Amino acid sequence: MWVVSLVGLTVLAIPLYMLMGTGFGGAIIAFGILGLLYTPQLATISATFPAMFPTHVRYAGFAIAYNVSTSLFGGTAPAVNQALINATGDSLVPAYYMMAACVVGAIALVGVPETRGCSIRGRGVPGIDTQFIPEPGRA
Repeated sequence: MWVVSLVGLTVLAIPLYMLMGTGFGGAIIAFGILGLLYTPQLATISATFPAMFPTHVRYAGFAIAYNVSTSLFGGTAPAVNQALINATGDSLVPAYYMMAACVVGAIALVGVPETRGCSIRGRGVPGIDTQFIPEPGRA
């Protein structure tokens, strides 16, 4: 789901931002499509990110990492985008910024371990320090 979302946002960022500039109807359509493309990330983030941490620090690790990164990058994005628009004169800078963020996300996604079926007992990182436990009756 993340790959589809990241690829879709990267490929369609510029066309959708251009569509926003055509008027109110274009903006509604573009924002709707952007929202639909971002939904797979939002729908799975609460299960994906906590699974990257050992059980004893799972929600603290997720909360700190997610909120600090969201504050630093999401909170400063409007100011950074406006400064870049002012410096370059290019109103598509927010699309480029989104595309860059998606590329960073795709690179990071390569390193996310699969944790399905991995033990969450102990202090190890699921999928890295813990082993796969097959479900009874399945190979």
